[in-house]
Amino acid sequence: MGAPERRVILVFVRAPLLGRVKTRLASALDENLVLGLYRRFILDLLEMVDGLGAPVILCHTPADAGSVFHRWLPHRYTMLPQEGAHLGLRMARAFEAVFAEGFREAILIGSDSPDLPSDYVRKAFSDLPDADAVIGPSTDGGYYLIGFRSDTFCPALFDTVAWGTPQVLDETLAIANANHLRIKLLPPWLDIDDVADLTEFIRRNNANRSSAPRTLSYLEEVNFINNFL
Repeated sequence: MGAPERRVILVFVRAPLLGRVKTRLASALDENLVLGLYRRFILDLLEMVDGLGAPVILCHTPADAGSVFHRWLPHRYTMLPQEGAHLGLRMARAFEAVFAEGFREAILIGSDSPDLPSDYVRKAFSDLPDADAVIGPSTDGGYYLIGFRSDTFCPALFDTVAWGTPQVLDETLAIANANHLRIKLLPPWLDIDDVADLTEFIRRNNANRSSAPRTLSYLEEVNFINNFL
């Protein structure tokens, strides 16, 4: 990868394959609609992080799906396979990989918040010099962002968390406290996991579509906005 820059942004993504993304949404909506929606999530999120002045690495799962993204997205993105038996291990290994390449600060974000404000990511980087880690809590009890400096990275934060449950943030903070880490929390933000989350996302953004414009245009195109609001 090479690391002439100090900072890097890791974006955790799933390959946009039918039936493999946003399964909770797909249990209530058409799978093809959900696939198109997830593609827009990624595009909106990438447009936001592209404007932050740090290199962006797409950490993809499945690990052999790099070619899927190369066919779909511009080749300027570095691809990094997610490796590990569970989400925590995959995140830890992504941090280890970029710190081994010489990056000094790394922020990892998921792909479930297409309207995540760029100011939140900027604040994460600005908070890192005075913290061991920064975390952006999501409204479902997890987190949408986590970041470290290379000298404060703590793999233990990813060891024993019950991933996919409302206890993720609380358990992560408990581990951080046990390891005497100074944590700075960002403002909470919404992950879109189900229809209720999607409806809330539309209510928040429908009047002013400057955030996540591709996602909102797609929802209008498939008549979701008119049918669910």
